[in-house]
Amino acid sequence: MIINDKNNFVPIVVKLLKGLGYANVKETGEQSKGIDITAEKDGEKYCFKCRYDIDAIGEKAIDELEKASSGYDKAVFVTNSSFLSSAKKKGEAAGILLWDRNTVDRLTISVSENLEDKVEEVKHHRAVFVVIAIVLILAAAAAAYWFYFRK
Repeated sequence: MIINDKNNFVPIVVKLLKGLGYANVKETGEQSKGIDITAEKDGEKYCFKCRYDIDAIGEKAIDELEKASSGYDKAVFVTNSSFLSSAKKKGEAAGILLWDRNTVDRLTISVSENLEDKVEEVKHHRAVFVVIAIVLILAAAAAAYWFYFRK
């Protein structure tokens, strides 16, 4: 799983969630208010805020997710970065799960095989069978010539 930039971060988190067994995983689109992904697992409704950032995430972002997450059983803030200690305290007090880069790395290890886009190798067994068939036809023709036309 390679996170190239902020443009592919949310789709990668979607793949991760599917690999972790979340159901009904959907990107909410830009019209939502601070929630990027919704999903369900074990009968609970989750909302996810995904933020690709080079700086640590602060309290303000946690506050925004807390406000936006009403109506969901659990809220998760996912980042490729880290959280300031004040944001960790705020998230913990609000019951928000915080997934930083280390958490995301640990989660992807167990499901990385399922997450990667696989390219299936096309096997050309048909060509081998065609060549074998041609060789057998030529051998049969040679044998027929040898027995019937040889005097």
